[in-house]
Amino acid sequence: MRDLASTLSDLPDVQRPAPWAGHEYVKGWAVFALPYDSGHVLALRVLPEANLDPYRSLWHRDPDGTWALYVDAPKGPPTKRANRKSEIPRPTIKGER
Repeated sequence: MRDLASTLSDLPDVQRPAPWAGHEYVKGWAVFALPYDSGHVLALRVLPEANLDPYRSLWHRDPDGTWALYVDAPKGPPTKRANRKSEIPRPTIKGER
């Protein structure tokens, strides 16, 4: 019997069209925010199925409020760009595959 961690870590990357025209589509799981008493915050996104490029990312905010984004995604521009405006400062991207 497989455990949940093994099942989730073995999800294949798949690029699929959105089921509704003009909409973004992702399928995966996430931990939206995990705050620590030290002031650090971690967030995790695992989106192996999407109409954009599938990816995994780990977000870290230090106690001073500086965000860093660690990405496991193909290098280069995404095949499609999401039109999003963010209220948080642009994070520093620490890595790409």
